[in-house]
Order: sequence, then structure tokens, then C-alpha cells
Amino acid sequence: INKIQMKPLWDERIKGLFDVLVKIAHPVKNAPVLQDDTGKPWAEFNEIGSTMALGSALFAEPEYKYFSSDKISSSYYWMVTQEQVETFKKLKPVKPEIQSTELPQTGYYIMRNGWEIDDLHMIISAGLTKEKPAHQHGDMLGIQAYAYGNMILPNYQVRYYLEDLAEFKNSFTKNVAIVDSVPHGRSWKGNKGGSGFGLWERLPQPKVLGWYKNPKIDFFVGSHDGYNDLGVETYRQVIFIKDGFWLVRDHFISDNLHKYQQVWQGHYSKENDQHLRSVFPNGAGLEIIQMGQIPNSINTSTSRGKGRLVFGYNESKKTVYTTLLYPFKDFETRLYDFKDYDHLNVEGWEILNNRNDKNKSAGAIDTDAALLLHKNNLFLFFDCTFLQLDNKTISIKDGNGDCLLEKKDNGWIIVNFGIKEITIVINDQKTKIIPGSSHQLKW
Repeated sequence: INKIQMKPLWDERIKGLFDVLVKIAHPVKNAPVLQDDTGKPWAEFNEIGSTMALGSALFAEPEYKYFSSDKISSSYYWMVTQEQVETFKKLKPVKPEIQSTELPQTGYYIMRNGWEIDDLHMIISAGLTKEKPAHQHGDMLGIQAYAYGNMILPNYQVRYYLEDLAEFKNSFTKNVAIVDSVPHGRSWKGNKGGSGFGLWERLPQPKVLGWYKNPKIDFFVGSHDGYNDLGVETYRQVIFIKDGFWLVRDHFISDNLHKYQQVWQGHYSKENDQHLRSVFPNGAGLEIIQMGQIPNSINTSTSRGKGRLVFGYNESKKTVYTTLLYPFKDFETRLYDFKDYDHLNVEGWEILNNRNDKNKSAGAIDTDAALLLHKNNLFLFFDCTFLQLDNKTISIKDGNGDCLLEKKDNGWIIVNFGIKEITIVINDQKTKIIPGSSHQLKW
């Protein structure tokens, strides 16, 4: 407007501020709460309509218009020309086509299966910035999830001058895994101005180990060093079955005894010792089911009206939480009356828990997997040492493996869904596969 010639990088960076909102947005046209969002304390999402109206006027992007309010806010009106205002009025909104995606520079990984109000969305936090660590929270490998019009696993906006700022910036108001009740953020520091704004002396350094996405299933695995001083390795796997649910596996590995916990946000009722449920105002809800070892404790509490659930295991050296997150649309589609959690059918997927029987099969595949999921030509195996199919045996070395097998027209694809590199052996031929990478099986 002032006729000042800027470098092309300026337009690129400014446009990127709007592009990222498209990538992370929920199907209901708002955005998740990431780090120090301070507009509405304790709110579980960000309204972006006014912001995207500005972006629509500046760049005439139909996808921005999909999220925008009907008018350009008076706060932004002076930033645009009359010509841009007229362009905004004529611009037709277009629903985004982007599906699961990633922001690797900032460490955000987004899983989605569509843009309708009943579709599912999750964002995983796996980055620690060097430039502005003061705005980051104790939520390494933490997740937020949306389904059926609700934030089923929320995060919350904060306000700097509130006494609960440090609490709402730390792990007990996140969806994370912790050790010995020690949160990720350590040693709170206020700022010199006394406004309440502050940061942690120490936050975990995350590391993304694998990322895989396709139209049917997504996979993320990462670790962080937050409990290295306690002698504990931590890993989190997130598997998104795009038919309608997630599987989250939290691994803790140590030479010493520790208590290991999972923290989930929301208000829950207890169906039994491994199954809890949350229900939202529109009748939709979330089932949380522990598919592995049954937790020793289940504790609930609240803060500022926000609820949380904490699963706990007694002291042990190694523990794996294997947690089914199943959002349901209404009363009829909830999971209920299960007498045998070792054999479930969820959205057409057969889920077999082999804790007590190592001789089960998935379709035509024999395996010793502790947990397996199967639907049509997709097979998921967890904690297995062999797979037998097409009269061939696939041995998995370097410990137990987690993998996806998918039947294709020209054979099979195997994908490492585990926390570490595996070696598969077929007819004495060895192949190494890192997490999130695939390999074409040939015989």
C-alpha cells in the first residue's frame, strides 16, 4: 500500500503463515492449541475465520476462503486495498485437498482422514525450537485429537498472569507419557518483568524416528531424552487406522525400577479396569481401552474445570502401554458389553490379543505376535519374531518387531512400524528396515 518494494521472501513468508493454518486446521474450520496460545484461557481450539479472511484478501486463495469469516475484520481492514476487498467478495471457497502432512522444521505431524465434520484429526508435537523455547510446553510427543465435532483429546490456551500458567504449560494438562510423576518441564522460571510469562530451565529434546502415511493408515514414532537422567528410554508409536481409530504405544525401558504413567485429558467414567469412556454434549465420545497389560492404577482429577485421567503401572524396569483410542459418533456406535477384550471387532478390523494364546492367525498369516489387527489386505503385527505367508517364513531379528503387511497386486509390502531398526530374514537373505520405511517382499 505504501509502494515500498519488498524482497520476494517477504511475500513467501507471509503467505506461509496462512498455508500452515490450512495444514493444521480441524474439519470444523478452527485450529488446535499449540504452545502459548493466550487469546482465551482454557479454550480448547483457536478461531481462525478472521485471520483467514485477511489471507483470502491478500493472496486470493480459494482454500483460505474455505476457513474465512464472511467479512474482513475492522482490525485488518486497513491492511488491504479496495481492489483486494472486492477480490475477497468474489472469491469462491474451495475445500482443501491436503490430507495427512507434516511440518518437520517445527516438529508437528498431522493425521487426518478427511474434511467433513465427522472426520478424524490428530496433531503430534515433536519439536523443540531454539529461537523461542519460552513459549513451549511440557508436551513432547504429546497429541491432540478431534472427532465428530469435538476435541476428544484437547490442549488448553493459557494466560501469562494467571497463577496456573506453569501447571497448564506442563505435562499433567497434556496427552503424554511420564515417569515417576515427573513432568517434562523442569524448574519453572518467571520473567524479570513479573508479567507471569516464563519458561522451563529444561525441556526434553525430541527425536522423530519414523513417519509413514498412505490413504488407509498413518504411522509416527518418536523418542525424547526427558528421562535420561533417570536412566529411562521413552518411545511413542501412533498408528492411525483411517477407518476410525488410533493405537498408541508408549515404551519405557530401564535397568532400574520406575513407575510409568499415561496422561489423557477429559472427563471419563470407568467401564472396567481397562476400559474408560468420555461422552460429549452432542452424544459422541471416546473409548480408551488398554489392550496390553492392565494398569495397576487409574486416577482422575480436575484443574480449572478441565479433567484428566492418569493410568499407572507399579514399579518395573520395562513397560509398554498399548492403548486403543476409539472415537464414536453416537450411542449406537460405542463399544460396549465386551466380555473378551482379547478378540474385538472395531470398524471392520479384527483385533486379536495373543497374550494368552500364541497360536492365532490373521487371515492366511501365522505369527507369534502378541497383538495383531487385520482387515481385508492389511495386517498389523506387534511384538512378533516371525510371520508365515505364501509358504514362506519371515524371521524378524534384533528383538520383537512391529510391522504392517499390505497385499498388493504384485506381491506384499512390509513396513517397519516399530521403535527401532529391524532385520528380516527370508531364505537366508537379510534386509534391514528402519522405522517408517517399507520393503517389497519378493520370492
